[in-house]
Amino acid sequence: MLLFAAHDPGAKNHIGPIYRHALDLGHEARFVDLSSPGGILDDERSYNQVSTIQPQMLVCGLSSNGSEWPLVRACRRLGVPAAMFIDIGVGNELDHVAPTGFPDRFLVTSQECVEELLELEVRSDRVAMTGSTHFEFLSTHLPEMDCNA
Repeated sequence: MLLFAAHDPGAKNHIGPIYRHALDLGHEARFVDLSSPGGILDDERSYNQVSTIQPQMLVCGLSSNGSEWPLVRACRRLGVPAAMFIDIGVGNELDHVAPTGFPDRFLVTSQECVEELLELEVRSDRVAMTGSTHFEFLSTHLPEMDCNA
């Protein structure tokens, strides 16, 4: 079981295609919409959910309200690898988290974000620059557009 979670539209745009691709590949996967009523979980509920479904991995976004952090903490506590997708930049979203509480991997879309994470003492082998899964999804699922029209 792969666990995916996102709160804001930007994170959903990136996490959603990864989730759908995992399903297309035949993986058992679950998506937690943290913006839905009752979607935001506290530490205890996150721990109970993660320990119940026993995912092999968590892939989540980074939202300004920090709703993903209880799931990241639960996964760290249970030894479940966690990856966090950051699509624009870190800003001050990690200021309240000690490096020991960071997810196992950060997936980012820009070199500037890589540099921000390195300044926050994230090891370089824990940061992977990726493309935009949202743009990749759009490029493969929208009908071809006639730009000459």
